[in-house]
Amino acid sequence: MCETFTIVEHGWSDQTNTPWQGGPYTMYTHTAPNGLIHVWDGSAFDTLFHFGAVPGDRWQFPTSWLDGGTTMIVTDTGHAMVSNTSLRYLAVEATLEDIVFVADTIFERIGPLELYLDISSSTYFLIDGGRGRLRCHSDADLEVHRVDGPCEIGLGADVLDGSPSISIGPNPASDQVNVFGITIPTSASLMDLT
Repeated sequence: MCETFTIVEHGWSDQTNTPWQGGPYTMYTHTAPNGLIHVWDGSAFDTLFHFGAVPGDRWQFPTSWLDGGTTMIVTDTGHAMVSNTSLRYLAVEATLEDIVFVADTIFERIGPLELYLDISSSTYFLIDGGRGRLRCHSDADLEVHRVDGPCEIGLGADVLDGSPSISIGPNPASDQVNVFGITIPTSASLMDLT
């Protein structure tokens, strides 16, 4: 079975204090009947995950910009019930160019819990401190929520334009003010009217 993933990166630049977006990038995978999942590296398919692996098995993930690549070492395997479905999992230790070390669990049909599905982007773990981890997954048969509240909050928030048209009135005021232009439920405390 072949699948196509479209990856769009959303980030925040602390240097310029602005949001940025990268992509879209396309990722192609192939899943073999034996549990071997390949990813297209631009010239051939190479190993992404192998659910038939046993502890001690290892592979390198192909990357175009990491010289040392990513080494995955399987430390444990098993099955887990997720949404009443038995799924295979791999417990792995991933070393990203000898810079970042991440212990992770990878579930079939879902992917890694800590690493990015695009493994070469997982070096962002060094910067993100784990904020890139899987929060939610849903398909026709499975639903996984690792955060409280709806997944759309973290996955589909609109970018604010940074210049809301908020006004306070009346101005001047002596005992009560109204705030206009706020469209979300909120509360505020006024500490000083002077």
